[in-house]
Amino acid sequence: MPTPVRHASGRTASTAEPYPPTATGRRIASPTCTWQPVPGLAGGETFLVRGGRTRGRRPVVVYHHGWAGTARLLRDDARCDRQREVIEGLARAGYLVVVGDLGGSLWGNRRNHRLITEAVDVGQQEGGTPGPVGLVGTSMGAAAVLSYAVRRRGHVGAVVGLLPAVDLKTLRWVGQGSLDRAYGGRYRDGQDGPRHNPVVIAREPQPGKRDRAGRTGGYSGLPVQLWYGDADTVTTPDTVRTFVTRTRARQDARVDLRRLRGGHDEETIARMRPRLMVQHLDRHPR
Repeated sequence: MPTPVRHASGRTASTAEPYPPTATGRRIASPTCTWQPVPGLAGGETFLVRGGRTRGRRPVVVYHHGWAGTARLLRDDARCDRQREVIEGLARAGYLVVVGDLGGSLWGNRRNHRLITEAVDVGQQEGGTPGPVGLVGTSMGAAAVLSYAVRRRGHVGAVVGLLPAVDLKTLRWVGQGSLDRAYGGRYRDGQDGPRHNPVVIAREPQPGKRDRAGRTGGYSGLPVQLWYGDADTVTTPDTVRTFVTRTRARQDARVDLRRLRGGHDEETIARMRPRLMVQHLDRHPR
């Protein structure tokens, strides 16, 4: 496992970066959910998570964290209990949840997007229903699913971001060095921002449409729910508010902003209300 990136204060971000390899923890398997490994996929490990009481085909949700090796941690490690509760809550609500590394430490670049498509395909082939899917992303995984949803709009019903990274440019200066040192793929805001940086996409017109009046934008019509920590120093409240302001300036804005007390950690995720996330996903096409 890579050495954790630390902030200037010396703290390790427990959600944006991997946990320290010296820490230990093992969770007790859920009696109501199964985690089925999917062998042979590129981009790391992948699991299909099902709730035991749901029968037949079920709508697909892809859960994306955005750091290498996270899929196994989410299944096995007690330090990931809060995120696991979110995942298994979705499964118990009747979704087939695809949890994968999806390329590991990426930021929503083209390879990351291809692997998200692969995860969607696997979910729909292995018991999921056809049609639009739900996307849930945590930290850098939120940046990836937000940029993916714009490029694949007809295939995505709704998006949820937990402690979401919405401005890749500001993340270049978090921790030790730039974004490129922590996440591969040679990100450049001027070149990549219009396709991959959510806060830039939010102010752009939809592909193929002019927007001189500022009435449509990259997220117009796309249901987005964001849960952010009011003391988050990694994906800061200011960046989230900028994203929301730009999105709401357009017609047909469907962004639901949820404030949580806390920083960039599992304890903050524990304060969210999963029922509201399920309601958000249930209300939209699937």
